[in-house]
Amino acid sequence: MTMREKRAALVAELRGLSDGVKSADADSMTRANELMRDIDELDKKIKAADEATATIAGIARVSTTSGGRTMTRKSLGDAAVEAVKDAGLKQGVSGRVSAKAAATDTVTNPQNMQGEVRQDVYFDSTRRVYARDLFTQEPTDLNAITYFKATVTGAPAITTEDGKKPQFSVDPEPVTVPLTKVAGIIKESDELLDDYPRLAAAINERGVYEKDVVVENQLINGTGASGQVKGLLSTDGIGAVEYANGGNAGAIADAIFEATMTVLNNSGRDADGLIINPADYQALRTYKDTNGQYMGGGYFSAAYGNGT
Repeated sequence: MTMREKRAALVAELRGLSDGVKSADADSMTRANELMRDIDELDKKIKAADEATATIAGIARVSTTSGGRTMTRKSLGDAAVEAVKDAGLKQGVSGRVSAKAAATDTVTNPQNMQGEVRQDVYFDSTRRVYARDLFTQEPTDLNAITYFKATVTGAPAITTEDGKKPQFSVDPEPVTVPLTKVAGIIKESDELLDDYPRLAAAINERGVYEKDVVVENQLINGTGASGQVKGLLSTDGIGAVEYANGGNAGAIADAIFEATMTVLNNSGRDADGLIINPADYQALRTYKDTNGQYMGGGYFSAAYGNGT
C-alpha cells in the first residue's frame, strides 16, 4: 500500500467516526485524534517525497535568488523542449513555437532529408571562449544598469600648522548602461524534434556555444552603438601601447609588459587577465635566442638557462 493509499484509508475511517465525534463519544474522539495525527505525519512524508521527485526530475534546473525572490532557471535546451512539447511539434505534424525570426532569414523552405539517419552529429571545429570568464556575472530583472563613477577634484597637500588646508572632493557620477540581448533561433530537423533529450543537448551544447562566440566578440570588440555591447577596446579610459606591426616576439613581450605597467600606473591596480592573439602567443612560445634555445623554456626541458 502506498502512502497516498494509506492516507485515503485513514481519511475514510475518520469520516466514519463523524457521528461518534458529534455525540462526544470518548472512544470515537480518541480514535479520531489518533487518525488525525497519523494523517498529518503522512502528509509530511508525501510532501517530502514530492519535493524529492521534483528535484530529481528537474536536476538540470538551476535555482537563483534575485530581489528576495527564488527563481528556477531551466537550461535553454529544456525550455525549448517544453515549448516543442506544448506546441505539439513532431514529425509529420505542423505547429508553432512563440518566437520571432529575423526578416532577413533566407531559410524559407527547409528540405526533408532522405536516406539513413544517424545518431551522431558532426560540427566544424570549435574554439574556446575566454573573455566572459574575466567579468563578474550577476542576474537582473532590469532593462538597464546604473553605476557610479567617482571623480576626484583637488587633492590633499602639505600645509603648515596654521596654514589653510586645501579642499578636495570625491563626486560620484551616475552612469547608466542599457542591457543588450544576444538571441537566435536554431533550426533543427523533424527527426530531432522527436528526440527530446537530443534536442535539448543540441541547444545546450552547439546553440549555447554559438551564442557564447557572439558574446565573446562583443565583450572585446563591441562598439556600444546600434545596441552593441561597449567592449574592452571601445571603453573610455583604456590605455594603448603600440608596437610595430610584424614585430618580433621580443617587441610583443615588451609591449605586453609596458601595457601591464600602464594599467598599474593609471589605476593603481594590477592587470589580472591577458587576452592575446593566438599568432602572437605562438610567436612568444617559439621565440629563441641566438643559440637556438627557447626563451620561455623548451617543451621537454627546464626553464631557459637552467640546462636540461
